Amino acid sequence: MSVAILPALPGLSFPTGRSMKWSSGIQEAVSGAETAIARWTYPRWTWSLTYGLLRTFATMPEYQTFIGFALARMGRFDTWLYQDADDNQVTNQMVGVGDGVTTSFQLVRAWGGVGGFVEPIFAPNVVAAVRVNGEVLAAGTWSASPWGATIPGRLTLTTPPAVGAALTADFSYYFPVRFADDNMDFEKFMLGRYRSKEIKFASIKLGA
Repeated sequence: MSVAILPALPGLSFPTGRSMKWSSGIQEAVSGAETAIARWTYPRWTWSLTYGLLRTFATMPEYQTFIGFALARMGRFDTWLYQDADDNQVTNQMVGVGDGVTTSFQLVRAWGGVGGFVEPIFAPNVVAAVRVNGEVLAAGTWSASPWGATIPGRLTLTTPPAVGAALTADFSYYFPVRFADDNMDFEKFMLGRYRSKEIKFASIKLGA
């Protein structure tokens, strides 16, 4: 479980793609009645990036930087961290409700506000604030486990929130991912210049 972060390179260009995948089944009885089964509680995300320009010059070794990063991952073998430009931080995110006993909560981020969808976050970047009923907790009274920990993305408090108390947090995050394929294609279109039309990678699921 590597904590390496995808290098930010200026040759990243449009289009970029993102898709979701679920695993579900529909069982049909002889009568035609259907029973739907959801096998996953949250989706797997897949991204595709386009690098229109990766230079090889000594002062701009973008191609070497990316190739070195990909080689270190050994294809699909190793995980790494990706920061989505449009999905990387939340403010005042509801993380849990106190019961007077529980001190450990999974970090999550919500899509669509009230009535939307809540998805676990396993690779927090910076946790800026943690609150119980709107009151900011002092540093040292909580901790957040990073990607690579035994239970990643867990927010642990030294004192359990009171029954019914809202636990919220401000934090940024990465997505733990792995390359979708063991093969990568690059095209040299000019001296010292390469490009890749599609680099695909998918998020890591833990549990259901």
